[in-house]
Amino acid sequence: MSLPEREEKAALNQQLADALARTMSAARALNAESVVHGDWRVKDIIGHLAAWEVACVFALRAYQQGKEYQITDDYPSEEGFNQRNYHERYDVPADQVYEEWATARARLKAAINETAPEKFEGQMRFPWGPRGTIAVLVKDTIGHEEEHRAEILKLTGTA
Repeated sequence: MSLPEREEKAALNQQLADALARTMSAARALNAESVVHGDWRVKDIIGHLAAWEVACVFALRAYQQGKEYQITDDYPSEEGFNQRNYHERYDVPADQVYEEWATARARLKAAINETAPEKFEGQMRFPWGPRGTIAVLVKDTIGHEEEHRAEILKLTGTA
């Protein structure tokens, strides 16, 4: 692995680690049962992020094998994916949901590190449909997380 590639992978992994720490801190500052919007609680938002992170790992692993993964392969739509995962995790204890997300994040970081040099700058299919590089996948994943972190922070009064 070349130094620039190693440095980029390290930078992406650090961005993912920093974002996770900020969001977990915001989430843990509140009661996990606090309603964020609609009927989604803090732990439901974290579960939602975990579900998408798992999908990102599936997509990256498929790309590494020369395949493509989209959530709509298994679900009729993004909303269907979101609702199914919301209902599946509804009664799961918050600590378990938070741990699931941390594990998914660790798996995403590992998948990034394990991507072959010739694939690292290539175009992969994202779980939500479009194509882009691993760096864009990370940017979009963190952007999605930041949107939800902002919702959580509104409840803490620090947004």
